[in-house]
Amino acid sequence: MPDLTKESVKFFVEELRKEVEGEVALVWDQASGHRAMEGEMPEEIMLVFLPSYSPELNPVEQVWKALRKKLANRIFERLEELEEAVCEALREFWERPEVLISMTAYPWWQEALQK
Repeated sequence: MPDLTKESVKFFVEELRKEVEGEVALVWDQASGHRAMEGEMPEEIMLVFLPSYSPELNPVEQVWKALRKKLANRIFERLEELEEAVCEALREFWERPEVLISMTAYPWWQEALQK
């Protein structure tokens, strides 16, 4: 997304609902765009907010760390080359979702979903 406005977040949520059925938990930081949608989420989407300034608690940070290892310090001549490299780096998560789950299954957010 080009920005983090309420409209962008709303668009993201609408697209997410088209792709994913059932209950969804979104782990979000304290960005204003995230907070703006707090009272307007579909019933089946649960928001789990991270404390301010706590990237170490954000499950996706482990994914970025893994991607940086595969993509950093490389020069891509064309956008298509970068897209191919990103898709290749993500392939392990698609083929072996247990790897992604093991990287992001923090006990604190699983407990938050039980509340």
